[in-house]
Amino acid sequence: MNQELEIRSFISKEQYEKFLNFFKENAKLIKEDYQETFYYILGLIY
Repeated sequence: MNQELEIRSFISKEQYEKFLNFFKENAKLIKEDYQETFYYILGLIY
């Protein structure tokens, strides 16, 4: 079963490096792509 994990924006750089090393050692990379997500907050003007 394949799992997708999106946590980079919620962890520190050090935690990201630890996760990356863990997955490189213990998992098989299926696909790599670059994605960038933007979030917006829309404030209503009264």
